[in-house]
Amino acid sequence: MKNLEREEGEEDRKDEACSAYLPRVCFEKKWILQSNEPEQLNDFICLICKQIANDPMEISCPEHTNLEGLLIVGEDCLAQFLSNNNNSCPVQSHKNCQYHKIKSMKRQILDLNVVCPRQFQYDLRMIDDGHEEGKPPGTAVCDFKGKLEQLNEHLEKSCSLRLLGWCLKPFESTETGKLQLEKNISKDSNKLGDTFSANSDQSMQIKSDTQEKEIKSTHCIHSNEQKQYDNNDGTPGSGCKTSPNASFDLFCSSKLLKNFSGHTDIVRGIDFSSSTDDQILCSGSRDQTIRLWDVGTGKQLKVLSGHSSAVNCVKFSPYHNRNSHCNVICSSSTDKTIRFWYFKIEKQYQVFNEHTKAVYCIQFSPFDNGRYLCSGSGDKTVRLWDVETSKALHVFNGHTNDIWCVDFSPLQSNCKTICSGSDDSTVRLWDVETAKELTVIRQKGTIYSVKYSPFQTSADSGGNAILSGSSNKKVHLWDIRSRKEISVFKGHTNEVYCVDYFPFNNNYDDIVGIGGANIIYSGSWDNTIRFWDIRSNKQLLKISGNTKEDKGIRCIQFLPLKNTEKRKDNDCSHVMCYGSVRGPIRMWGQTY
Repeated sequence: MKNLEREEGEEDRKDEACSAYLPRVCFEKKWILQSNEPEQLNDFICLICKQIANDPMEISCPEHTNLEGLLIVGEDCLAQFLSNNNNSCPVQSHKNCQYHKIKSMKRQILDLNVVCPRQFQYDLRMIDDGHEEGKPPGTAVCDFKGKLEQLNEHLEKSCSLRLLGWCLKPFESTETGKLQLEKNISKDSNKLGDTFSANSDQSMQIKSDTQEKEIKSTHCIHSNEQKQYDNNDGTPGSGCKTSPNASFDLFCSSKLLKNFSGHTDIVRGIDFSSSTDDQILCSGSRDQTIRLWDVGTGKQLKVLSGHSSAVNCVKFSPYHNRNSHCNVICSSSTDKTIRFWYFKIEKQYQVFNEHTKAVYCIQFSPFDNGRYLCSGSGDKTVRLWDVETSKALHVFNGHTNDIWCVDFSPLQSNCKTICSGSDDSTVRLWDVETAKELTVIRQKGTIYSVKYSPFQTSADSGGNAILSGSSNKKVHLWDIRSRKEISVFKGHTNEVYCVDYFPFNNNYDDIVGIGGANIIYSGSWDNTIRFWDIRSNKQLLKISGNTKEDKGIRCIQFLPLKNTEKRKDNDCSHVMCYGSVRGPIRMWGQTY
């Protein structure tokens, strides 16, 4: 019997280079058939597993000369068979067969067209889970179509599903495997062989001591990376720690620092991420685009196009940030969809499309690392989604008109709830687990913005107060338990589109309480941003937008800005960005 060890030579080494990511047993026929006709594959079928032979070998034996055609087996498939059957021939029970590599056939197989196996596996399981083909609740997208020999490079370097951390369990005969998002992605490339092999239950091989050491080393690297990541909080906007000295009195001396120009219509949403070395601002506009900006330079980095109508809200996904250490943007649009984007390759890879009208707002959960997403729509519903499984979990019915805003209760609150504001002049609270409506607060006008209090002070207990901004030109503070108005803040001369709590400390403890807990801010179509003292109802500060170019404030985001110069008093300065009605985005902060 001829030895099965690989032959030395230039061509073998070349072929091996393109097989590092490929299965060590044979290729699944169903996958290969996605891009090839059945008659193209007839000569490549492995005699043992009936799949497409990987590293094809011919069985050469005088006892089988009466059989028509070549007797083809995959190299590793054959090795496993011989090991399990005392070196007996796969055709008949006898020994002393010879086996020869067929390099010309290997080249033909590597020249077959294939689609991305990760995408194929994802689509297959969505269908097995009961979704109609082409209509899954969420769609992972990798549009690779190429030669089998090109697959290794694609999977290792450019596959959008790999870059996002998608990992699929092997095929299982008794139940459908679920799509998983691994927290730590192994660098052991042979794992892909386990995923896409036709006989994955036979593909387990004992790794060499060298391989084991490499895997342990990789695990240690990932563990260290995770520790560093955990120390940095691992969430968008956590690039530097908030200093007690980053205070409201310092912010009062803010000036216009930068302009971000590119949008040609209303900027309806902005968000910020500084979990990597780069600090990035994303924005969504009625001009149907999402734009990425370098916070340090003010330069536009990328434009994401794909929505067919206005982009109403954008958020960096804390779930992907925490679990796969990559920046993914989630956007909602008047085109009725919620889309997830991996902006480094400028592609969307997941779409939620169960809303039947415009999706005006989205928010990630502060619990479970942002695994859950809530959305509000013109179809009068709030929906709760599981980002990991791409499934809609709950539909909250009760509003009688468009829903403009949603928010999750903070972590320290007694229960997990969602609040929503609507064109029906109500703020409603919902139980996340039961989907039941808990409270209805009524006020005049359309509610454009709602925010739970993240603080716990004498003015309100964490999560038990809600801010609302509306078309009645006022900001309201509500007690959830009594459904009564705690305070109303008057001063704006047009609709109030955004409200929130001041996000960092102040030095006015004797006036406004502990930290920033008793300072709120609001942005309005009157082209002003106003800061208010909750206890006294007084306006503390007013910032006006550019009269000619802005024409109104639509959204606001505070962010910690890493300093380029070393300073003793704080690690990073806090700045404020706002999106305007005409399209410019402005950054305000302290100058040193």
